[in-house]
Order: sequence, then structure tokens, then C-alpha cells
Amino acid sequence: MLGVNLVYFGKDKGVVGKIVSRFVSDNTDLVKKDPALKATLEDPQKFNKLTKSIRDMLRRQLKRRGYEAAQI
Repeated sequence: MLGVNLVYFGKDKGVVGKIVSRFVSDNTDLVKKDPALKATLEDPQKFNKLTKSIRDMLRRQLKRRGYEAAQI
């Protein structure tokens, strides 16, 4: 997977997937230093789990700040 352009990897994974893949593609040294991150990016199930956990965390954070579900 890492031979593929990382920017396009998260293209169909929603907004969070796009942001994560863009961040990692801009900081490729992170993948070289962290084998767990590399494993997460190579396994679509792990990548989906990562993006879901980020989405859920953002949803909870915005709810605490007074946003309604329709606004998120």
C-alpha cells in the first residue's frame, strides 16, 4: 500500500480519512519510524477503525461544546 500515493488512499474514506492520509503523505518520515502506523495504513480494516475512532472522538468533543448532532 505504501507504494501507492497516500493522498489518494483516504479519498473514499470520508473527511477524516482524507485528512489522515494527507497528513501521513506530508510526513512520510512518521511511517518510516513507526511500524505500527505502517501496519495501520497497510490494513484497510485497521485504517477504517482508526478513522472511526477519530470521528467518534470529534463527535463527542463537539457535543460537549454544544453542537447538535445535525450540525456535526
